[in-house]
Amino acid sequence: MTGLRRALFLLLPLIAACSRSAAAPERVTHEERALAKANAAWSSIYSKTAESTYSAQNVRRFAPYSATLRDGVWIVRSTAPAELHGRAPQADIRAGDGVTTATGVER
Repeated sequence: MTGLRRALFLLLPLIAACSRSAAAPERVTHEERALAKANAAWSSIYSKTAESTYSAQNVRRFAPYSATLRDGVWIVRSTAPAELHGRAPQADIRAGDGVTTATGVER
């Protein structure tokens, strides 16, 4: 095998892997799914950054959560009593494609 052919042979799987399309968008049509996506996002962020806002303990501390659909975006936020202070996790989830943005809200 010539050098050029060998290089192409080795690069072809890499090119194919990079050209795969991303996972199909997920429509979020129910409050339960929005809550699940928010919890998954918070857990993922905590596992990568150890940011305490998204720790399981802090998420439980600010439970329960509600999900409200407004203008095509699910807003997931804590419904814990106002007397509970700290940084509560919050998430915005686009209903059309499931893209999730997580933030921490000071209370």
